[in-house]
Amino acid sequence: EFTIAVGGVISGLTGIVPGAVYFLSASSPGAYTTTEPTTPGQISKPIMLGINTTDCIFTNQRGFVLN
Repeated sequence: EFTIAVGGVISGLTGIVPGAVYFLSASSPGAYTTTEPTTPGQISKPIMLGINTTDCIFTNQRGFVLN
């Protein structure tokens, strides 16, 4: 079972930093991180912006393979 989101506010998270940009994790499938990937071959894709410590705005932004 899973939940899919295509945009909007995601609530009920923990440890979110207000104002931080979150990227898809390059090392843990399905996870997110504030560290943008920098290694060639990895994908850099911002997905969320922290609103407060439990909520984020989810957006479908650009994604690209790093050279």
